[in-house]
Amino acid sequence: MNLATSAAPLPVRTRGPVLVSGVPSPSALADVTRAADQARLGVSVATTSREVDRWLEAHHPSAIVVDAVGQAAEQACLHLRYNPMLANVPILGLVDTVSDLAFEEMFGWGADDLTLRGNEHMMARRLRQVALAGDIPRSRQRGVAVVADPDRRRRVLTARVLRNAGWGVTFALDAAEAIREASHTAVELVVSASALEPAEGESLAGRARKAGVVAPWVVAIAPKEAARIRAATAGLSHVAVYDAFGPPENVLFVANELMRRGVPDGRASARLLYGTTVHFRAAGAESDEMGYCYNVSGGGVYVRTLAPLARGSDAWLEMRPPRCDRRVRLEGKVVWTRGFGPNDAATVPPGFGVQISGGSINDLERYARGYNAFAAEMQLS
Repeated sequence: MNLATSAAPLPVRTRGPVLVSGVPSPSALADVTRAADQARLGVSVATTSREVDRWLEAHHPSAIVVDAVGQAAEQACLHLRYNPMLANVPILGLVDTVSDLAFEEMFGWGADDLTLRGNEHMMARRLRQVALAGDIPRSRQRGVAVVADPDRRRRVLTARVLRNAGWGVTFALDAAEAIREASHTAVELVVSASALEPAEGESLAGRARKAGVVAPWVVAIAPKEAARIRAATAGLSHVAVYDAFGPPENVLFVANELMRRGVPDGRASARLLYGTTVHFRAAGAESDEMGYCYNVSGGGVYVRTLAPLARGSDAWLEMRPPRCDRRVRLEGKVVWTRGFGPNDAATVPPGFGVQISGGSINDLERYARGYNAFAAEMQLS
């Protein structure tokens, strides 16, 4: 087993400048500069990937801002994520409109949050949180995770999520290598791509089980292959699947749920992965912030954001529940938060969890109906 890909712990560096990648408009650069100033951070600009690389030879950013327009933005994010020294550095997408699609695209490129163009206060809140966190070195308190995928992009993005949650990571590029790497005793998790599944017959996880691999196994599947792979892995112990087209952080949720199967957590209802834009604010505040729902339960919502509300605060949320044709408004209490940075016990990306405590009768009923319908579908799948 070669863990050279697992990157040694990073040195602690704090309060580096904000790096703007690309060619920002004068107004956009002014907004970033004012927001960074509120967080007491400097700003640097690198217009091309070559300039970015040269800048990074001498500097370490607190955060990176990418103008989220077109293919250049995707290439810029992926180029940054291919650099293991930047695994602890958040990427913020600068967008004209916050939407489900905008979040999904940026998360799929390896970004951590969005901020609206022209809204310096939205960016400043995120940069202040990042500046407070500094740059915490990765540590490795969990075992080894094998990421088996012939696609470099998915390997890198999945590995970043797992490393920042305390896993050591090693890679496999084909089915035989996946089984070989998974056979090592230090391996406690395997994440494989549906591209490695045979067109018919026994699944890769099934072959691995026959070879003596006991580690929990997660398969990232394309929706068109979902039925076939679910059927092929049905009945295998400690095997789960998830949508390969969702945010990379979803693997963390699925892996943790898989590893704690059979362990009661005291919840009255199951947590389910579900993504949609969430408008939120501290109760009584003048304006909304925007984040992205990571998971839901019958009585709560987890909101992904780099600017979480404080634990213990009252919150107002507006979102579209699962299987619902309109948004609802909910009230709740923030019961826990996770800031940005590596966390060996992390089961979710940065954000905050809200326990629902109120709302209009109609909206509470809509939320409950939507959640229950979604939960029933998940049980059948």
